[in-house]
Amino acid sequence: MAIIEIKNLVKNYGEQEVLKDISFSIKQGEIVSIIGPSGSGKSTCLRCINHLESYQQGDILYQGINTNTKGFDISKYRSEVTMIFQNFNLFNHLSVIENCVIGQVEVLKRNKKEAIEIAYTNLKKVGLENLTDKNVNQLSGGQQQRVAIARALSMNPKVLLLDEPTSALDPQMVDEVLEVIQNLATTGITMVIVTHEMRFARNISNRIIFMKDGNIIEQNDPQTLFTHPQELETQSFLKQFID
Repeated sequence: MAIIEIKNLVKNYGEQEVLKDISFSIKQGEIVSIIGPSGSGKSTCLRCINHLESYQQGDILYQGINTNTKGFDISKYRSEVTMIFQNFNLFNHLSVIENCVIGQVEVLKRNKKEAIEIAYTNLKKVGLENLTDKNVNQLSGGQQQRVAIARALSMNPKVLLLDEPTSALDPQMVDEVLEVIQNLATTGITMVIVTHEMRFARNISNRIIFMKDGNIIEQNDPQTLFTHPQELETQSFLKQFID
């Protein structure tokens, strides 16, 4: 069963059509990577799914319910379909643990004691249980992204949306974040990942969607897409990785 369905999505910035009537669905427990050249609409698509961007046409359904329905609770939806950004989006004036607690208390209305316990459990999953009281400004980029992942997990999401989670990191920090995401992939959580890390996408995904110029050109399982791409645009994009 699809947990998220995108139907005929159109997104414009003025005269520029960024998403051109795209449709796809995400099954519960599935890990889908969206790849493609810069400017193809990948991140915009993710931001539309999270309702951080409005769109001109189309529908986004969550568990069968149209997210544009009057009275639909977007805050609750975002706590269940949680975004992890390329630039972390942490509260820089708060400590590591406070970053992971604030959303639980404000949005989910958990008491602080329970929220701290949940935050600590998730910080342990990402290997930061010894840095709970550090200000996030004192952390490396890789550590900050792991805090962002722990914060997202603390909201008990049903879906994680990851927008190029390693693109703001120094090369030596990329692997530590990718390892955390790969460990999450074994837990059964649904993930949609926009990434330029082709080997990572190939190893982690159940399905890969290739986008170009606002269109979905091709989608398939990783083995098929990387070894036998059907469309010329996909072949051209993947040529360096296939070789």
